[in-house]
Amino acid sequence: MGMVMKAKEAADAVYNDIRKRVEEYASQGHLPCIATILVEGDLASAYYAKMKQKAAKQ
Repeated sequence: MGMVMKAKEAADAVYNDIRKRVEEYASQGHLPCIATILVEGDLASAYYAKMKQKAAKQ
């Protein structure tokens, strides 16, 4: 039978894995960054990019 997993727990596991990888990359002297492409006049696109930047800072 399958395992029941809550979305929050899955997201936290993914973010923790990414955080660990970024720390390893940064410890080697590389500066991680994020790049976004915005669609002019699309508020949803701007909001999505803003939330991705916020997540990247964490």
